[in-house]
Amino acid sequence: MQYALVNGIKSEASPNFKGLCICCGNEMISKCGKKIIWHWAHKTKCECDLWWENETIWHRDWKSKFPKEFHEIINIDDLTGEKHIADIKLNNGLVIEFQNSRIKEEEVLLRNNFYKNILWVVNGLSLRESDYREFCIALDKGNKVNNIPLTYLFNLNDSKIAMDWADCNAPVLFDFSEEDLELGKVLWLLIPTANQDKRVVVQLHFDDIKNLLFMDLDNNYMLISAIALGAKKLLNRFMTCEKII
Repeated sequence: MQYALVNGIKSEASPNFKGLCICCGNEMISKCGKKIIWHWAHKTKCECDLWWENETIWHRDWKSKFPKEFHEIINIDDLTGEKHIADIKLNNGLVIEFQNSRIKEEEVLLRNNFYKNILWVVNGLSLRESDYREFCIALDKGNKVNNIPLTYLFNLNDSKIAMDWADCNAPVLFDFSEEDLELGKVLWLLIPTANQDKRVVVQLHFDDIKNLLFMDLDNNYMLISAIALGAKKLLNRFMTCEKII
């Protein structure tokens, strides 16, 4: 974890520091080697947040794009007492999860149901070497339906990473570490369609959507998607949970 409580204050790891877990309250020790990301670890093995995955530089780079007060926020189910740590949780309630490793579909759905308003950012380069190449080929074989923003309709079977996330009932952004010299980090928003064999992806730029994420909306995905497609009239259709194409 990036944070622990040191004398009651949420703090990042420093050499030879001790603290308490922000989730379970157990003792934490700092891990500050030369070859690892500085982080906190439980002093003894315990069942804390089973959804938590070890962080990579990719995680930290993404988290650094948001103010620190939104990092690693505890979420508690009022009925069951179940607790989990959101990578990012904004003031409007939107949770952003950065997924670097393989994750079971069942766990994705559990997280979606727990957090309710959630956006996934998926590292498109971490699972299979072929994922980015397949994704590009799928777009080449698909249909370009818009130039600005760049939008494609493609066959789901042509991209394994798209298939992995095809049934996610929350928005998914793929990060293939693409950069535009003028517009910054490139992301691909996966959008469901009425045809189960097809999907739509829209090329977005993080700087363009960052401010939208902070808006006080019941479902940020709906507005982002509508704006991304350059058709505000689609917003009402998204609000009634209709699917496009």
